[in-house]
Amino acid sequence: MENIETNTELNNSESDNTALGQDSNSVTESTALVGDNDVDSKDNNDIKEENNKETHNDSENDQKEDNEDHKKEDNIPEEYEKFKIPDGQEYLEDQSQEFSKIAKDLKLSQEQAQKLVDLQVTINQKYSDQLNETSEQWLTESKNTFGNKFNNVLSTASKGLSFAFGDDVGFIKEVLNNTRLGNNQAFIKGFYNIGKQVQESRFVAGSGNTAPSKTTAEILYPNSK
Repeated sequence: MENIETNTELNNSESDNTALGQDSNSVTESTALVGDNDVDSKDNNDIKEENNKETHNDSENDQKEDNEDHKKEDNIPEEYEKFKIPDGQEYLEDQSQEFSKIAKDLKLSQEQAQKLVDLQVTINQKYSDQLNETSEQWLTESKNTFGNKFNNVLSTASKGLSFAFGDDVGFIKEVLNNTRLGNNQAFIKGFYNIGKQVQESRFVAGSGNTAPSKTTAEILYPNSK
């Protein structure tokens, strides 16, 4: 009986040893956790190094930008030279001065400002070419419409224009010339009809009276009531 009890105690001790083995595993796991902490520490160091690099790069970029700004300021003239434009084009001094102010605010060099002037000249030239092309087309259409009577129609239309605008006719003619609408047959027809109404109104058959027999409103708007 005593031997049996002794064996039982040994078996219990082995069971405890198994429990201690599990504790040993726990120690091992704990050691693994300590190892993870070492890895985290390395990761933190890497992050710090990257942040330091980024901060250094930002400082270098800021320095480069400052240097570029200084270079731009060095290239800004106190007063821009007269800008170059193609021969035959009018140099508008007032517009040049206004543009110079804008160019200086934008910190443009003489060369950069000249490039913008060249661009504007190119745009203006394209617009002028298109306007002239349209004007020639309108003139051809008007001549084809009125044929041999074209000059007589223009003469009558001019009288209608003068009657319609009176003292302001000079300004209206300038507008028609600048926009080339003076070649458009719709405008020519419109003022021709007005001029014709004026002529018919002034020469009433058998009256001998050269004064208009119709009011201005009746001539300009014959269909209105």
